[in-house]
Amino acid sequence: MKPTRTSYSALTTFENCPAEYAFSYLSGERIDNSSPASRRGTRLHLACENFLNGKLPFAQLPVELYPIRDFLSIYKQLEAKAEEVWLVDRDWNIQYPHEEDENTLIKAVVDIHYVLDGSLYVIDLKSGKEYPEHKDQLQLYAVMGLLKYPNVSQVVTSALYLCGVGEVTTYTRDQLDGLKVFWNARALLQLNAKSYSATPSASACRWCAYAKSKSGPCEHG
Repeated sequence: MKPTRTSYSALTTFENCPAEYAFSYLSGERIDNSSPASRRGTRLHLACENFLNGKLPFAQLPVELYPIRDFLSIYKQLEAKAEEVWLVDRDWNIQYPHEEDENTLIKAVVDIHYVLDGSLYVIDLKSGKEYPEHKDQLQLYAVMGLLKYPNVSQVVTSALYLCGVGEVTTYTRDQLDGLKVFWNARALLQLNAKSYSATPSASACRWCAYAKSKSGPCEHG
């Protein structure tokens, strides 16, 4: 059945290659393409979540997180919330997780966030390299954050890499209406699509689990 809501991952999969999106989300033949790097990322995200929620002592943080453990300690002192589900409906109203229904438009799982001095801070943990799309993802979370926390004046976003904090970007409430229009258009373009043609390229097909070279259902790659 065709999904009625999207996420940043689903949206960007569609934008990069509609065929890959169809295979992953519509056909029912989704292939587990998890790599050692992605499994490592899942493990480190869980460790951060457990640390911030008081379920994992500081001394038991995985060694890969040692370079950023001081940041994690500060976030814990600030009572940051970890891995929280945020939802907006098609009228761009915030929903609570138990309210998710056919009117839900976007779902996000926000790694780390906290409010301090009238600002909302949103941090996305990245266990790999820095890519431009990380800032794009955080912009979506900023829009949702401005809706979820109506009393904050701005959202300060950054990715937290294993080598430290990446680029810091601030979004103000004055930008909210324009950003809602931008993300609404992107989401509806994906959800209302009627065709899903492949957009093959050497680099994209190389990593695609559905490529012909990997005995997948796609005629490309």
